Amino acid sequence: MDIQHLHTARNGKFYNGDPSAPVALLTYRMAGLHKMIIDHTEVNEHKGEGVGKQLVDAAVAYARQHGIKIMPVCSFAQALLENNSDYADVLYEPGSASELTSGSGSNPTPGPSSGPAPGS
Repeated sequence: MDIQHLHTARNGKFYNGDPSAPVALLTYRMAGLHKMIIDHTEVNEHKGEGVGKQLVDAAVAYARQHGIKIMPVCSFAQALLENNSDYADVLYEPGSASELTSGSGSNPTPGPSSGPAPGS
């Protein structure tokens, strides 16, 4: 299945089909530079064929490429990410070192860091 990605300054989606009426969809919002909150997944066609996992895998690949941690609030994404050790490197954990260094700055788009965290 061909998964597409649309990212804006504060949110985005991974989808298949027409962007305005996708047959499969994962939506997220950014909380700072390095935290992606997956808030919804939906598969209208091809249920039970692993399409939802493909959407999550696309989000994970994007997160890895951009040094982003994922906080899943969608129950499907949460179950998948928390119950598979292959995703441990991108799973957001409150109080982790990555949280302390990424902050929730006003520019929510992924990008290079501006230097070490205070106190480093």
